[in-house]
Amino acid sequence: MTSFALALNKLTTSHMEHTTSMSKLGEESDALAQKEVQLRSMIEEAEVKRAWFNDFKQWTESVADFLDAKVGFRMGDFTGSNPVLSSLFSRSSRMTTLLY
Repeated sequence: MTSFALALNKLTTSHMEHTTSMSKLGEESDALAQKEVQLRSMIEEAEVKRAWFNDFKQWTESVADFLDAKVGFRMGDFTGSNPVLSSLFSRSSRMTTLLY
């Protein structure tokens, strides 16, 4: 009977350990599910912002094209004689290229 009692005690201990592990895994799974929902929400918000900035960039470019067509203004004509403005606008175009 002693070996039966030891085996039963070992089985009970093992069952408790596994139950605790299962409980912890369930809690971890719930936490990960909540984190996933939060991250998906953040991704959706970032996508909305990206779309807004893309639309704003397109609108800005269309305004610039409109002004170029109406005024006939070209940056090269304006900045060619002024090295400071030429440098400023060339840096600006490099930054725009880096951003998009």
